[in-house]
Amino acid sequence: MKYQGLLTVLLLTGVIIGLVFLGETYTPEPSAHSSTHAHPEGTLAYYLLLETYTAVERLDGPPQNLESGTLVMVEPIRVPTSEEMEYILQWVEKGNRFLIFSHNQHLLDYFQMPLSSRPQKSVILHPRAVHWSSHQVNTLSLTYTHYFSTHPSSGIVLFSDEEHPLICEIHYGAGAVFLVSTSSLVQNKTIDSADNEIFLTQLALSEKVYFDEYHLYIVKEEKDVVWGILPILFSSSYSLAFIQIGVTIGLFFIAYGKRFGTPRPPLPCKIQSSELVESAATLYLRAGKKTILQIVDREEESTTNSR
Repeated sequence: MKYQGLLTVLLLTGVIIGLVFLGETYTPEPSAHSSTHAHPEGTLAYYLLLETYTAVERLDGPPQNLESGTLVMVEPIRVPTSEEMEYILQWVEKGNRFLIFSHNQHLLDYFQMPLSSRPQKSVILHPRAVHWSSHQVNTLSLTYTHYFSTHPSSGIVLFSDEEHPLICEIHYGAGAVFLVSTSSLVQNKTIDSADNEIFLTQLALSEKVYFDEYHLYIVKEEKDVVWGILPILFSSSYSLAFIQIGVTIGLFFIAYGKRFGTPRPPLPCKIQSSELVESAATLYLRAGKKTILQIVDREEESTTNSR
């Protein structure tokens, strides 16, 4: 077929375009503490509060190329990698802030701040130290189940319940990291309690505030082949895509004549008498009359001698 290759390419292109437009885009569900959620445990109210004072942006990818400002991380499901944390801390050292509202010990290990736990307790806290973030802040209202077991070696404790530190500041170069052992302070249901709004606004207010959404998603990784997922190929919402891929591969093998296993022997080729006449005439014209006659004479002599 003269245009076989071109038609195959066009077919493959059409199938790929179909997969792009017919396939579904999977977006994992963020945690309950996302800044996009308006339910009680979400942080949308905090996002909208800061948006009235400065530029606010949600980070849907790894932190990189951040402008000067503040990064807010609330109860991440996935702890930042060592490379990500290295970039963040280098960014903090330039005079920026990193706010962490979490009791995830793996995350706090980056700052060597061990946690202790206790039954849930709701408290009203007064500022423990004079600090710019607690200016005009009389009390904070929050609920906690974890507190820091030690004081930061290069920082201060801003709020504590008796001898249980709950909000700490750690200095990094010209910037600072603020650790809060509970996220109740920034949740929609409690952000307007006591002086929470004043404290949180002063703590984060800067040229730009980033809300980390990237680490609030669950990522599933499969390193080995799992045969149990094979039935899903034809029962999930992606079954149409898998069928299209299968048809495409089949058409590709058909178009290019590919086969599996031992190749079939070629069929004998039958030559028509008209093709022989045409070949003889072409040879006669190219070789000349004298040469052809010499060939014929030699053939006759060999035939006579054989008799």
